[in-house]
Amino acid sequence: MTLTHQQSIDAFSTVLRDTVNLASRTPPDLQIPTCGEWEARDLWEHLGQVHRWATLLIATHSREYIKRRDVEIEEPRNGDWAQWLESGGTRLVSTLAENTGDEAVWSWGDDHHVRWWSRRQLHETIIHNADAALAMGQYPDIPAELAADCLDELLDNQPANAPRGEPDSNTFTVHLHATDDGLGEAGEWMISVEDGDLTYTHAHGKGDVALQGSATELLLCLANRLDLDDAEIKLFGDEQAMRSLIELAAL
Repeated sequence: MTLTHQQSIDAFSTVLRDTVNLASRTPPDLQIPTCGEWEARDLWEHLGQVHRWATLLIATHSREYIKRRDVEIEEPRNGDWAQWLESGGTRLVSTLAENTGDEAVWSWGDDHHVRWWSRRQLHETIIHNADAALAMGQYPDIPAELAADCLDELLDNQPANAPRGEPDSNTFTVHLHATDDGLGEAGEWMISVEDGDLTYTHAHGKGDVALQGSATELLLCLANRLDLDDAEIKLFGDEQAMRSLIELAAL
């Protein structure tokens, strides 16, 4: 089930606190392998900039696109990225909380309301928290229900995030099964890709490939943060179809 606006805010507050704590322990020059050539300072700069950009869009209820790079941002003094992240993230929480979620605002997804942003910022922060945790040699601690909704959100936004260009001729089906207790149907995904267009339902079924593991492992694989060969998962069927889905879905 999709998180409500308030549920997203509450979860974001918790994830933000964890991310600030992680940033306080992360050397700024630490390489972040899941983000290309980025170091930790680049990761935190990106995340803090996204938080401040979202705050501006929501606070002004802008119906027009505002370039993220045009948002004036004062970088942290003395390289204190943790405090800088906390400052920007706390303002974002307050701004989100001033809205019901139904207010109209520009977004790059299909839902042009504030509620899209509360969910998007939650999951943006979850994924980048995972980037830093993995770089520190730690396994990301993502509650199963949040990992499942994050995977939903990744799939929900895929059509809007799909690369423009020649149509993709890929056609295949994928079944994802989360092994966590208590998720029920929310932990089952039947994903269909037809000529590059992705749709999904929460259901059990048989696909060209099936992936079974915890919701966190499934999310990290689909978000291209964990390689299939390194994850504690079970894969049945066409591995290339699974890798094609990862290439198609990853933000």
